[in-house]
Amino acid sequence: MTQKDARKFSCPDCGARIVIRFLNPGDVALCRSCGQRVTVPENLIELPTTFDRSQAEPQPDNRTKSEPKLRNPWNPKYFILLGFFFSLAGVGIQWLLNFKRLGRERPPYSAGWIYTLAMIGLGVTIYFSITESLPFYAWQAFNLPVVIYFAISQKSAFEQYQERNAKTASFVAPVIIYFVMAMIVAGIAAVAALVGFVKGFENKSDSERQIMFVDLAMLSNPPQQVRRIFQSQFDPQRGHAMPNFMVGYCFYRESNFDSAASYIRLYLKKNPDERAAQRVYYECLVRTDLQHGDAAQARSALTQLISLNPDSRHMRAFIDTMKVVLDSSGERSGP
Repeated sequence: MTQKDARKFSCPDCGARIVIRFLNPGDVALCRSCGQRVTVPENLIELPTTFDRSQAEPQPDNRTKSEPKLRNPWNPKYFILLGFFFSLAGVGIQWLLNFKRLGRERPPYSAGWIYTLAMIGLGVTIYFSITESLPFYAWQAFNLPVVIYFAISQKSAFEQYQERNAKTASFVAPVIIYFVMAMIVAGIAAVAALVGFVKGFENKSDSERQIMFVDLAMLSNPPQQVRRIFQSQFDPQRGHAMPNFMVGYCFYRESNFDSAASYIRLYLKKNPDERAAQRVYYECLVRTDLQHGDAAQARSALTQLISLNPDSRHMRAFIDTMKVVLDSSGERSGP
């Protein structure tokens, strides 16, 4: 028998229609709807030979839809560790996703606002850290309390989950993603810093450029070694030569303020308008005058330094400290 009419019957498990052509009663058929293997019954309904499956009526689906399988949740206590090494930016997204893994249909409405405000606060903190209004570690002081809150807010829900199921999701994939994101952000930041450095370098005076150059050289070399390199180029007859200032600035970084003032004074004779060199010079004078016990000369040098309007945090802190020192020394030397 090469041709048979199509016949149909209903799946006893899900009620879906099963169409057969070459099977007989008693054979086993596979229901494409629920995946169960069912025995072909005797009471089959004949279908026309020209039956077109695409023209058939919609198949009834009497199945009870099962709940979607939930993924295992992350243990929220590890959010603190991830937040310390990375930031609340990625951990916050993981925290929001973990609500559904813990059995909630969606995160609470307030959770989205908390994450948004936390991201704004983190951005503001990082901005002020970069602009030197706050210490660099200030962003971490904001970051850690937020990720601790993330962990505490899901602690009870995670404990209830553990009573039913001990399986938890792995942190391997999130850590890899965070690491890659951190490398991308670090690369972008490095490029941005390099571009800013180059643009800033172009707008600096000669002495400011040399300060930046010396500071950069001292990141990987001892101050004495950097100074010897510049001293080899020093010519006392060429007061305008940059090595004069660079050698003096190296002595300044070594806290040898007498030698620093001597070299920078020679440079300023030929370059009197270099305000960056003047600021370093007068700071050296204040320190050396105080070391020699000449409070009057130190006060005069400090006045000259203040007139230059130094804008760095270090210089402002130095001026405030010296004011206190000189005021106290004036009180001790008074009648």
